[in-house]
Amino acid sequence: MTYIVTCDVTVHAGVTLTVEAGAAVRFNSGTGLNVYGTVLGHGTGPSPIPFVANSQSPVPGDWDGIGVYAGGKVALQHASVSHSGGLAALYNIAGSLELTSTQVISSAAYGIYSAGPTLVVTGCSVVDSGSHGLHVFEAKGGAPTSPHIHNNQLVGQRWATRSGSAFSTSRASGPSQATMAPAIA
Repeated sequence: MTYIVTCDVTVHAGVTLTVEAGAAVRFNSGTGLNVYGTVLGHGTGPSPIPFVANSQSPVPGDWDGIGVYAGGKVALQHASVSHSGGLAALYNIAGSLELTSTQVISSAAYGIYSAGPTLVVTGCSVVDSGSHGLHVFEAKGGAPTSPHIHNNQLVGQRWATRSGSAFSTSRASGPSQATMAPAIA
C-alpha cells in the first residue's frame, strides 16, 4: 500500500501511527511528519518501508523530513528516508529516535540530527547528506543521555558527535570529523 502525504502530518501525544512492512509513504513537496506521539515502522529486509519524495525525479529537499518533538518517539527498522530537507531527514528535538537497519539518502541538510534525550542508531547507512551525516547536538541542559551509535556507515559527508566515544565500530568514508556543537540557547 502506498500513502501520499499532501500536507504536514502531526502525530499528537497519546497517538501511535504504525506503518506496516511493505507500505510506502510518499511526501508532496514542502510536507513532513511531526511527531509528538509515537511512529512505529517495522519493515523487513525483503519489505522495507520507504519514506520518500512524491516525485518522479526527486532531489534533496523535496520534502521536510521527520521531526520528533517533546514526548515523541520514532522507531524505524528496515526503512529508508530519502530526498528530504528542512533541518534534517530525521531530526530529534526533544524526544526519542531509534533507527535500526535504516538508510538515510540524499538529505538536503543533516542526515540524522539529535538534540533529544534518546538516540539509538544501529546498522544504518547515511549517504550523501548536504551537511553532516550524523550530528548529536548538545541540547540545553547537556548532551543527549547515552546515545547508542553502533555499526553504521556514513558515506560522502562529514559526521559529528558530542564525543568521539559515542561511535562504536561505525565507519565513515569521505571527509569525516568529530566535533562538539555548542548548546542550544
